[in-house]
Amino acid sequence: MLLCFIGGGNYASHELERLDHRFMELVELKSMLIFPFATDPSKREGWYNTISSNYAKYGIEQFTMIDEEMDTAELKSRIHASNSIYFTGGRPERLITTLHEKHIMRTIQEYNGAIMGYSAGALALCAECVITKDRDYPETIVMDGIGFVDFSVEVHYELDDMSRDNELIRLSECRTILAIPNGSGLLVGNERLEYINPIYTFHQGRKQRLN
Repeated sequence: MLLCFIGGGNYASHELERLDHRFMELVELKSMLIFPFATDPSKREGWYNTISSNYAKYGIEQFTMIDEEMDTAELKSRIHASNSIYFTGGRPERLITTLHEKHIMRTIQEYNGAIMGYSAGALALCAECVITKDRDYPETIVMDGIGFVDFSVEVHYELDDMSRDNELIRLSECRTILAIPNGSGLLVGNERLEYINPIYTFHQGRKQRLN
């Protein structure tokens, strides 16, 4: 298994090109299953178009976007048939809740292919999904995630956001949080932990740049 945590960024401006290139060097993919559960339905077609146009150039031939209308059996079948999964951005709690409601959380947890999580999708990959307070969330939320890694991540991280730093320092007293800016990413799996572009760690109340 190889996990790719994407902090955010713009595919059209090639902001994620270095991360994508490195990820695709490590895996050989022919199909990608797109999970849009975190995303508002009105934005899902845009996500599909962006993902498929971006990753087709790396040799992926088949892109499938699932939806909530599929039953559990069909979802499990599609998961087993695909050698990669992409979790889109949006609201991570919506993604996690839907995985439980569709009874496929265990299937995802046992999946051995490559998984990419963008923004909210990256948050959900962790054992603890930490959603820090912002304009969309008046209070910080900590909930159980999918559980692939024992650290948490912060996405769209900005160095000059002191209020967020203070919140991350507080939260890091009892957990490790990796803060990933737009254009940066983290590759985990196959005895690998690799940082692409700047990433910061918050641990035991302290902040440190990792690379």
